[in-house]
Amino acid sequence: SGSLGGTRSDSPAGAVAVYRDGVFYQNANIASDGTWTLSLDTTDAGLGDHTYYAKYNGNQYYNKFENPSNSVTIAVNKGTHVVSVERTAVSDEYPGVQKVKVTVKNEKGDAISTSVSGSGKSLNVSGHTANGVVEFTVSGLDIGTYNDWVFTSAGNDYYNAASATLASF
Repeated sequence: SGSLGGTRSDSPAGAVAVYRDGVFYQNANIASDGTWTLSLDTTDAGLGDHTYYAKYNGNQYYNKFENPSNSVTIAVNKGTHVVSVERTAVSDEYPGVQKVKVTVKNEKGDAISTSVSGSGKSLNVSGHTANGVVEFTVSGLDIGTYNDWVFTSAGNDYYNAASATLASF
């Protein structure tokens, strides 16, 4: 009595070399079923269209494969981000002073470093976010109603400009 088993050795092995825009990008390991997958981080590619193709060097059972015309093109576009504003540390003792906190984050919630400006009645401020946040203190305001203040993030090489409004107060 006994048992018999084995492993097939005729499946593709090794890795597939992936090229971006004709230059080696990264290897993707071939799974035991002969498939491979590679997640692409397009943030390091830069804006614009980028072409990816795969190359397999082959083994004793499978031929080498390289065909740059069998490729995929991925467009990397500027992202959008969220600008949020809130009044902070407002006191009845100082009605002519308003503090405003502006937060700028991307879709994933990561802080973005960018220039921010604010405009509106009695408001003309600008600054740069540190860890996605910039705070403005606006003083010398007359008692009364102020229309909406608009805070705009200038954006950068990877993000379009975006705005948020602080409602009338």
